[in-house]
Amino acid sequence: MNIGQRPTMSKTFNWLTQERGVDPGMALLMVRDPDLLNGYIRDASKASQPIEVNGQLVNPQTGQVIGDYRTPDKPTAPIS
Repeated sequence: MNIGQRPTMSKTFNWLTQERGVDPGMALLMVRDPDLLNGYIRDASKASQPIEVNGQLVNPQTGQVIGDYRTPDKPTAPIS
């Protein structure tokens, strides 16, 4: 099956390679294998959720503090 046979496959392939930076060979495998693609998306979504570090809510990609809960009576969220 060629990547251009189904429009959604082409869009998914382009999204993976151009927006997510996935290697074209791996992107092609993911487009052909829904389980592999679902695993990639599941793992990527887990990594994008904020994490708590010493009472502060932190963006895992940027390291930016997005909420400070170290003082329970005066929480500051979100931090701009």
